Amino acid sequence: MADVLEAKSRRRNLDHLAELAGVSLYVNDRQIREVQYTHEVSMSTSYTVRLWPLPGTTEPEPPKRDDHAPRVRVLAIDFANTKSDAQDPLTDYQTLLRWLLRGGAITNDEHQLLSREADGKPSDARGVVAEARELRDALNATLRGRLSGAEERSALDQIWHWMVDCFAARSFVWGDGAYVMKWPPASDVSHALWPIAASVEHIFLTKGTRQRIRRCASEGCERVFLDNSRNHTRRWCSMNGCGNLAKVRRLRQRLRSSIQLTR
Repeated sequence: MADVLEAKSRRRNLDHLAELAGVSLYVNDRQIREVQYTHEVSMSTSYTVRLWPLPGTTEPEPPKRDDHAPRVRVLAIDFANTKSDAQDPLTDYQTLLRWLLRGGAITNDEHQLLSREADGKPSDARGVVAEARELRDALNATLRGRLSGAEERSALDQIWHWMVDCFAARSFVWGDGAYVMKWPPASDVSHALWPIAASVEHIFLTKGTRQRIRRCASEGCERVFLDNSRNHTRRWCSMNGCGNLAKVRRLRQRLRSSIQLTR
């Protein structure tokens, strides 16, 4: 039940969940400390879910822009991976906004503002989605190492020109004894892609980061991930998903081998 109520952007085949495939109450199970459930006799199948804060805790405040740094670092990777997700957030502008909100890339206020802008500028919103799809294709091609030579240079140039357009909105702001680059408040439908631009900047321009991006070793999985393990030996995009599947396959293989040896 906890897995069903968790955000499912990283999971692929969700057909078995039917209507519950689009339901999520929290980002991941690290937010859950305790689960209680009861079964009741009924003439039909239904679920009632109740959430409550732990004693001594309060409901978290919506994230502010300055709190996004750790999440933004991998946002571009998550964005590239949406191409292989069962639920593609690039079907329309509002779906893209909901994906950014769930990932902590935009605040609730920004979501509402950009949503209203999109309602008033539907053509511009569709243009942003088309631009996001082109960017995602270029990111996938470079992060997965599918290109080389002139093709790689062309994809990188496409990413760079898009980043330059986004970064033109930033300005120097004095804070904590130094000037820092600051994004202005989001006010146009195109500004939904700013957090992705900041993440792309980190991945491509921070020394050592690009080298730690790996492709999942699971057969049939196209996802990439940032390897933050101590020895840089992580192989799976998710231990709860592809990692566990690999363990099951190895166990089955050992069982088959042992059965053959006993015959």
